[in-house]
Amino acid sequence: MKRLRKIAVVIISLLVVLYLGLVIVALLPQETIPISTLSGPQDKFVMVNGQTIHYLKQGNGKPLIFGPRFCRFDLHLAQADASSC
Repeated sequence: MKRLRKIAVVIISLLVVLYLGLVIVALLPQETIPISTLSGPQDKFVMVNGQTIHYLKQGNGKPLIFGPRFCRFDLHLAQADASSC
């Protein structure tokens, strides 16, 4: 029984050390890379109410815009209505 208890203590200790290590790594400062440096030639950006919106212009047919459920967007990016965001 003592051996089983020792094994359990060692496993729990290792899990705690691993968890603390992951927390420390997550809290280390990281460099933020601007999206414009990662974007390609097909990527477009538009400013709406101080927010930068990223979109792609490709293909044929009617425009399709994906946004949060609580935002209303016109189908023309120049007339985007983000007042409900």
